[in-house]
Amino acid sequence: MYIYTSNLGIPMLPIVLLVLIVILFNQWRRKQNLPYIFFFTLFVVYLIYGIDKVLFPMEISGSFSDAMRHLPILSSVNFVPFYFGQFGLTASGLKFLFYNILLTMPYGFVINFLTGMNAKKIVRISICLGLGLEMAQLLLSLALRYPYRVVDINDAIFNAFGVLLGYGLFKLFARLYMLVIGQVTNNKDRLLLYLHDVVHQKIREEDIDSFVLNSKE
Repeated sequence: MYIYTSNLGIPMLPIVLLVLIVILFNQWRRKQNLPYIFFFTLFVVYLIYGIDKVLFPMEISGSFSDAMRHLPILSSVNFVPFYFGQFGLTASGLKFLFYNILLTMPYGFVINFLTGMNAKKIVRISICLGLGLEMAQLLLSLALRYPYRVVDINDAIFNAFGVLLGYGLFKLFARLYMLVIGQVTNNKDRLLLYLHDVVHQKIREEDIDSFVLNSKE
């Protein structure tokens, strides 16, 4: 996670970690329980990793940025869904699409341990996240005055799909967990109790939604 100016590399990770420590301390002061803080930390560490992969490294000035400024920014922008260039979807392109899905899957999974999610919310979040990442890259390209990243609507689509897939995996995990453990647990471990409560709440919400839908038919 570096910002480069000429031959100088400025590490951003220490600043990000300091912000993370402040946030965690604030969560602790707000009397959040330790299991919540544990999953919150996992989620934030994942976000740091994702931001690093999507937005960094970033070169403000130097030989690379000077050379790239001769190219129009829109030369690396694709607004056409499922258009993969004149050569179509190559093996390399397929690999990057897989990476886009893999990048956002943890988001759709871990977010359920921090806040209540349903299908409508997760669809909205997936769309906003996918478009937001590409919009951030476009805005940074405009600010840097060169196309430092390829901005592609296909990346947004597959990022959104990754969130939905992660959410689907969480629902599958919740069903399997309740099938194996059951409705009641005697485990006194705080982390496992928190996990049990989150999964139980998810199953309960799904059962209520199914009841409402069936009653309308």
